[in-house]
Amino acid sequence: MSELERVWNSIERDYHYLDVIRSEGSFVISALEIKKYKEPRLVAKFDTSEDLPDIFKRNRLSILPITRGTYLISDIKTFLPLQEISQKPVGIAVSDELSTARMSDISSESQAINYACGVGLIERFVGETGLKATLDGRQGSGRFDFKIERHSGGFLNIQVDNAQIEIDKCLEGKNSVVIIEGKKDRIMPDFMERQLFYPARMIKNISRKSIKPIFFSYNNGIIDIREYVINDFKDYNSMSLIKQGRFYLYDSLFKITKDVLYYQMSKTPVVKEPIDIPFPQANTFDRVISLLEKLRLGDCTPNELTYPIGVSTTRQSNYYGDAAAYLGLAWKKKGMFGITKEGKELMKKMPYERLFSYMILILSHYIFREVFIHWLKTGELYEVADILPLLIKDEDVQSLKENVYERRASTVRSWVKWIINNLS
Repeated sequence: MSELERVWNSIERDYHYLDVIRSEGSFVISALEIKKYKEPRLVAKFDTSEDLPDIFKRNRLSILPITRGTYLISDIKTFLPLQEISQKPVGIAVSDELSTARMSDISSESQAINYACGVGLIERFVGETGLKATLDGRQGSGRFDFKIERHSGGFLNIQVDNAQIEIDKCLEGKNSVVIIEGKKDRIMPDFMERQLFYPARMIKNISRKSIKPIFFSYNNGIIDIREYVINDFKDYNSMSLIKQGRFYLYDSLFKITKDVLYYQMSKTPVVKEPIDIPFPQANTFDRVISLLEKLRLGDCTPNELTYPIGVSTTRQSNYYGDAAAYLGLAWKKKGMFGITKEGKELMKKMPYERLFSYMILILSHYIFREVFIHWLKTGELYEVADILPLLIKDEDVQSLKENVYERRASTVRSWVKWIINNLS
């Protein structure tokens, strides 16, 4: 049992918050009460629904701060799904004016956001120039109230009085205030809407300008930006997506087109399938990248990899670690994963060069290359059923059970689709 599970199971044993929520609709607990078990900031802050303890997941619970030292727990809908951005990334050429900002050295959300601001990407996206940084960091929320949906039906009315909030970046222009919540190298199915809603409510109390909440993510040189609108500032669940974009920054004329990729692929020999590493069963290639970003900082157990790559079990993190090993970028030994010499060399490259290298590594394997070539010729991506015969007849691929073949074929399709989606 993890420390997070132990803490919230212990609090339930001592305070019976499940019974209180069933009878009264919500349960309020102070930071001092939580601190008897663990530091509140370590067990009461959840960026995504995947981070919740099992007792919360089973009972569809979530938690919100309502004062500087008080939290409310109920079966409330606090997370907003992150819709997939299907469009191809747009290349943004940058100059060498920023001598202290290097794309290859970006190691945090704040650095990624600052770089995007520095090259004018945020202004370009929101359509307003002259944005100035204002309220970054920790702030008091001020006083406001709102309603929020419950999983059991109906709404819960909540009053917030000076709860602590943290703003990754706040930019103000002539017409609008832009609030940015950033994430780096983590793949998430959803995010805690409070991270944008609370700052927006705080700013609504002090400014009459239009408020633009932005969710910003940076992964392997690719920047995803999603802009939301809060349709009703009295309704927590009224925030909706209005615009999204995918971008990559480059400091040369190099662009990854299908012609460029095909030329390099044709010069790259097909490698023999590894004998001691399973064929990948890891559909989300961005999670492979996030895993390598974590391993570049040091060796990890599968359990230590679950959070940064956005999975909930060590079985899943093992799949993604094995996928990185399949490409020759990671090793696995005595229950630990680490990065190989080849992986370290790849990580030294500029982000768009790393992206290109990942594509070539994938396409150096026969099955992936065949599926990609079919797309080049026809413009159609094979379905899983079309990939199965290719996988089964390949003598280099280890013999697998029928249902396992299907999962592997799904990974082949997903990785090739990832390549296609990231072409210029």
